[in-house]
Amino acid sequence: MVWHLFKKDLRLLWPFALIVLLGQAINGALHFVRDHFVTTLPFGYVTILFPMIVLLGMASLAVTVVHQDPLPGSAHDWLVRPIVRRDLLPAKLLFVMVLIHLPMLLVDFSEAMLGGTPAGEALFAALNRCAFLFGAITAPALMLGAVTASLAEAVLLGGVVAVGLAAVILVLSASPPGSSPRSPMGLGWIPTTATHVGLLLISAAIVAFQYFKRRTRMARAVAAIALLALVPLSYLPFAPSFAAQQWLSPPADQIRIDPDVAHPSRTRAPSTGVGSTGSGGRFSSPLQRSAIQLQLPVRIEQMPPDGILFVDRILVRLSGNDGKLRYRGVGNCVRNLYSTGTACFPSEYASAATETYAIPLQTLVLPRRVYDELKSEPLRVEVDYFLTLFTGRPQVSLGTSARLHPVAEMGLCGTRIDDDGDAVSLTCVSAQTPPGCMTIVLEDPRTHVHNPPLHQCGFDYSPVVRGPYEDPLVRFRIELPFSDLSHLIRFPIDAPQIQDARLLIKTYAAAAHFRRQLVFAAARLSDWEAPWAQVKDATAGGPYRIAN
Repeated sequence: MVWHLFKKDLRLLWPFALIVLLGQAINGALHFVRDHFVTTLPFGYVTILFPMIVLLGMASLAVTVVHQDPLPGSAHDWLVRPIVRRDLLPAKLLFVMVLIHLPMLLVDFSEAMLGGTPAGEALFAALNRCAFLFGAITAPALMLGAVTASLAEAVLLGGVVAVGLAAVILVLSASPPGSSPRSPMGLGWIPTTATHVGLLLISAAIVAFQYFKRRTRMARAVAAIALLALVPLSYLPFAPSFAAQQWLSPPADQIRIDPDVAHPSRTRAPSTGVGSTGSGGRFSSPLQRSAIQLQLPVRIEQMPPDGILFVDRILVRLSGNDGKLRYRGVGNCVRNLYSTGTACFPSEYASAATETYAIPLQTLVLPRRVYDELKSEPLRVEVDYFLTLFTGRPQVSLGTSARLHPVAEMGLCGTRIDDDGDAVSLTCVSAQTPPGCMTIVLEDPRTHVHNPPLHQCGFDYSPVVRGPYEDPLVRFRIELPFSDLSHLIRFPIDAPQIQDARLLIKTYAAAAHFRRQLVFAAARLSDWEAPWAQVKDATAGGPYRIAN
């Protein structure tokens, strides 16, 4: 009977299924053209908007196939025959898998293979996207079809639920510092995965309940309550998210972090460079009026020679001489007084490879009112660090005008001189999560003269490509300047030498996630005030180029 029901739905819906299949094929072709040919800006917008249309078509087809044998009501043909319900549900699932997800798997695999991705990585990326979209799009669409009797009713009910969920998300978006791992976005894949698993389980439970019990009102009520209860899961507190990430990673017991009591007031003059609003740089004026930056003297030992130590979050507790807790909060996040939400500043803690950019003292952020009240008092300061260790991979080299070709740990990468003629554009297409951090140097291989290194980090600890809505691959681009069109800066490697220059690229992968605690038994906050924090009405940007 399952095969009979499948063939019946196929005879009725094959034009719709063919349109969805063509949409998937066109979507793959559009992304292939964008990756391998020079395209215009409007074409880029098409590659962003068209996948949304395809996903809408997939969801509509899933809803429609369920509506071929509607569940709400009692005057339907499948009830009169009758058809056994344990055959009806497998038939619908078979239709969805064969006519939606199998074509998508083949299209995604073909797109990745034609672009030059190895077969194993291409298959893994295609399977990852199929599984992700089944949980995020197809399963909820099946649930929506199971509790409605027509497409118009499904659109109306889905719109009401979407508005309700948006209202809850808007309220949660104004959460205080420390309530969500969204700020250090490397951990964002954990609440996202938990949310999608929860959505899949809710969809499966509602669909099974409706097919075997046919109690539509109860199914709708339970689904609405469950979906609303699912929203806070996407704002999973930081501590359990980091604990899950730490459980998945090896230990890093060899790294020690201690108070640098030998140099309690050591400071370093800011170096020149491109600034960014980070934990080691100046705040913009609104943030400076609500927070103060302090620098803690620390000593780090047993770091790998090519490692980077990264701060995901800082928790700070201030206690008086009487042992009474005076303040507890997040030490790298601050509430924005002029808008909703919070601003958080993950930063590099220690890095031999990026000494030019990293800060020698760890920066701590406190609310200005707390600092003004306690800055002159002797305090016990307890600082809990949530850290990520990145380790270096072997260096690779690329020319300045190279076509897309495989590069170890980066996917397919190519380079070209940008349209303005003042920077080398590095573009990569990968079936894996991009490198956590990378350092790029433009060097003349004959003289070994090189430009200042560019160092960037991406804050993504996910083991797979996150949110592959558009297609199974992820793309990233980095601009490496070599010329100043205003002629105010002269680079060692500039336009005359650029054709013979090489890009030396060193990537870093997250190797361990761990916690450390520092305790300062008697300290005064005023001794740790950052030099630039004393400047009034600082402009946006800062003296250091921290991981961006």
